[in-house]
Amino acid sequence: MLPPSAVRVPDGEGAGVEMMALLFDRLAQQAVAVGQHGGILYANPSWLAAVGLPVEELPKGRIMDWVADTHARRWHRWLEHPDRLDPRAEVRLSWQTREGELRPVVGSLSALRQGLGPVSLLGIFQDNSRLLTMQATLREREAIHQLLANHAPVGVFQTDGAGRLLRANARWRRIAGLQHTDMPRGVWWQMVAEEDRPRVLAGWESFVRHGHEFVCEYRVNTGKAGVRFARTRIVQASQSQEQDLACVGVTEDITEQRRQEAERQEVEARLRQQQKLESIGNLASGVAHEINNPLMGIANYAELIKDETVETGAAGQYADEILRETGRIAYIVRNLLTFARQDTAEYGPTPVEEIIEETLALVRTIIKRDRVQLQVELPSSLPVIWCRSQQIQQVLMNLLTNGRDALNERYPGGSP
Repeated sequence: MLPPSAVRVPDGEGAGVEMMALLFDRLAQQAVAVGQHGGILYANPSWLAAVGLPVEELPKGRIMDWVADTHARRWHRWLEHPDRLDPRAEVRLSWQTREGELRPVVGSLSALRQGLGPVSLLGIFQDNSRLLTMQATLREREAIHQLLANHAPVGVFQTDGAGRLLRANARWRRIAGLQHTDMPRGVWWQMVAEEDRPRVLAGWESFVRHGHEFVCEYRVNTGKAGVRFARTRIVQASQSQEQDLACVGVTEDITEQRRQEAERQEVEARLRQQQKLESIGNLASGVAHEINNPLMGIANYAELIKDETVETGAAGQYADEILRETGRIAYIVRNLLTFARQDTAEYGPTPVEEIIEETLALVRTIIKRDRVQLQVELPSSLPVIWCRSQQIQQVLMNLLTNGRDALNERYPGGSP
């Protein structure tokens, strides 16, 4: 603290300066008293340090020597009209140090009438540079956050604890169908389709009560613009008791992802079906080979019976019937083997009528079992085509079995 005797002031003003020294020398804030003509009557050590003066060196000259040029006019006005000063009003200005550096301060300024002449001004200030730096940093961070939000590939939004929108970037507005609104109002779940809203709101209410993270997928409220899907992820931005609850969320348009997932599942289902058909083909091939051996034995025994009996007798007729049925079975087995050898089949000339007949031989019994009547009308002029007959058989078999399934679904009572 500067002793009062060390402060050089005009004669007759010492008593007032001594009083201020007792009051303000130990004050952490900057205190400065200015006479009616702008001369510095008193300055405490904090003010001296702020302008770059050692505490042993007394300020000389007028206050204007230590005020930034941009604030000089304000000081002139205060000195000319001190009665207009409101001591409760906040004053912001900058001191200019001995080295020419500007030091921003904030404080108050009031007029004094006793002890220091007719009128003097007393200012109490504190350094504002740290606050201004923090404010500038906050503005810079806010600008960066806004830049990131504006260019993020997802929708970004902020709500209060009740879900009311506080801000939302352009991407979120576009996903929500509100791209023509600079700042949408209302709650964030206005973008959720009506049929999904109860489920989403139940999850949101649990999230508000218990915190953690809230993730939901839903259909977007697009009206008649078609079905779109979105995923929203929300976290609580403030959780202290002193602060109101605020939430930050991101929203992604997952319509294309859903479409690709459906296509993937469809491809996987087709692959599983193909693998199943391959397994059935291998099984059918093995069964057909197993059937062929006893079938040939039955046919041979039927031939022997026929040779040993009179053709017009009953035994001969039975033998003919056995040969006819074994021939039909052999025909079906041969077609089954051909159908099962899909990987080794080669291109070749094949009559269309033959392909149709071989396919019907495989599926006729299945269709007949479901009480479906199959009528076949083939023109006599069907051509011979160059193809893999098994692939054409597969197409025809799919058409026939799909038709059977459709009839069974429409007329379920027709099935046994």
